[in-house]
Amino acid sequence: MASVRLESITKCFDDKVALSQLDLEIEDQEFFVLLGHTGAGKTTTLRCIAGLEKLDQGDIYFDNQPMTELDPASRDVAFVFQSHILYPHLTAFENMAFPLWPRKLPEIEVKRRVQDVAEMLHIEHLLWRKPAQLSGGETQRVGLGRAMVRRPRVFLMDEPISNLDAKLRAEMRTEIKWRQKQLGITTLYVTHDQIEAMSMADRVAILDQGKIMQIGTPIEVYNQPANIFVAGFIGNPSMNLMTCRLSESNGEIYGQLIGHLQVALPETIARKGIAREEVWLGIHPENLVIHPQEEDNTIVVEVHNYEALGAETIVDVNLGLDETDQRVTMKCRIPPDQQVRVGQTVWLELQACSIFDRDTGQAIKSV
Repeated sequence: MASVRLESITKCFDDKVALSQLDLEIEDQEFFVLLGHTGAGKTTTLRCIAGLEKLDQGDIYFDNQPMTELDPASRDVAFVFQSHILYPHLTAFENMAFPLWPRKLPEIEVKRRVQDVAEMLHIEHLLWRKPAQLSGGETQRVGLGRAMVRRPRVFLMDEPISNLDAKLRAEMRTEIKWRQKQLGITTLYVTHDQIEAMSMADRVAILDQGKIMQIGTPIEVYNQPANIFVAGFIGNPSMNLMTCRLSESNGEIYGQLIGHLQVALPETIARKGIAREEVWLGIHPENLVIHPQEEDNTIVVEVHNYEALGAETIVDVNLGLDETDQRVTMKCRIPPDQQVRVGQTVWLELQACSIFDRDTGQAIKSV
């Protein structure tokens, strides 16, 4: 097993910068997730670590050993690609066993490893089929199993379960995480799926245009986004973001929204930015409480739409028109037994929020 360190790595394709001065440290045995939109640089990062792409600048280390100039075969990594290519003339068992044959392991050990991983991936009944007899999802699981039977220093996984159906993806998230902890192999996992990232990662890095926006535990990046990019990216629904003018009256901190709505803000949050006056206000949907009648520190809004999702209801509330006569809405998360109807007048209470610098978009920290 190994720790992984990337120092100022840069990779360009012609005039496009895929990675820009990227620094990253992954601890030994850590399950680390790279999360971002398509084109953010996630797969390029994995390919650089594996040695499949040559760096334009920077260095890569495993346990403080330089890897930058080593060829892929010398790095002892297992790369699970998004699209798995199997040897068509070999059975699923033989495809999975293939990485073990050069190691001259006893046949009984090869069979044990393949069978163990096959049971975990629910493909033990497919082991004697050839790739032409497998569905796309089955092919993906065999390809994943081929990497997992090895005991490499580092696992590199590029959206390995993206082609599976929703039920099987949920099962596989649990199984891959459990297996990784059992084997103790340092793992870098790439995904654009927030559920995968939040449920599997020990730590997660959010990438955008080849740069790291934030690194932290899933709870940290959700509750304490470093900037408005992360705030607008993490969560489903993501944070409500809007401009806000701060003011203080009789010891209370208020935020003025869309020019005329004044809402009381948590004092511990708002005092950080009171000197700035103009800020971005970020509010998670679950931190907005809907009341059927007026309460202290509430603002009056109208129910614009709602989605009853079974375990919860997502409600869009209409705050009114801003200075440019555009409707401004916010999303709220309420319990499934709380009833609302379109057009209903309700009162909104803000229980927690984050604030961000109006110009830079960076979170305003405690002072």
